[in-house]
Amino acid sequence: MLVAQAKSEPIDINRAKADELMTLKGIGEARAAAIIKGRPYARKDELVQKKVLPESVYNEIKDGIVAKQ
Repeated sequence: MLVAQAKSEPIDINRAKADELMTLKGIGEARAAAIIKGRPYARKDELVQKKVLPESVYNEIKDGIVAKQ
């Protein structure tokens, strides 16, 4: 059910809990923790700039995430 939700409504990387982040392709416990530790993000592409995620993983999930202020 969470995966279907992620496709219709983007996950906010500044507010999502670890279990929500882990519904994204390529995001496990370690990467979810790294995303949370790196908050706040002004833009979602900061996940790559801050070296939180490799570009290949970011490209898989970028359409399913947002960075709300």
